[in-house]
Amino acid sequence: MVRDYFILAFSNLRHKGLRSWLTILGIFIGITSVVALISLGNGLKTAVNSQFGIGSTEVITVQGGGLNSFGPPGSGTVKPLTIEDVDAIEGLSVVRRAIRRNLPPGKLEFNDKVVFGMTTNILDGEDREFIHEQI
Repeated sequence: MVRDYFILAFSNLRHKGLRSWLTILGIFIGITSVVALISLGNGLKTAVNSQFGIGSTEVITVQGGGLNSFGPPGSGTVKPLTIEDVDAIEGLSVVRRAIRRNLPPGKLEFNDKVVFGMTTNILDGEDREFIHEQI
């Protein structure tokens, strides 16, 4: 059965040459353009991240395990990371700096509406300076 398909395909390539080759060329151009657009998107993403000092291999997030409740990831874990865990991670030779963040979530209910929130000082300890300018 599969052999018959190949025979039919090569027969059509021989008898309807121009149309078949144009179809093959169109498929090749389509695949090439998709790969080029994906590569361009990944390159732009890396360029934008590098402007903010966030490289794909420069920043790794580790969070405690267990069950999560509401809030950001890692905020309601059963076993949160301890200071000793952070010290152990920072002690690795390939790690330049390790920062511990505690993200306590907040839940507010009023008139059958629920609002979730967290602290605004999430970037403390990052050694980053933000410049506020008028555009």
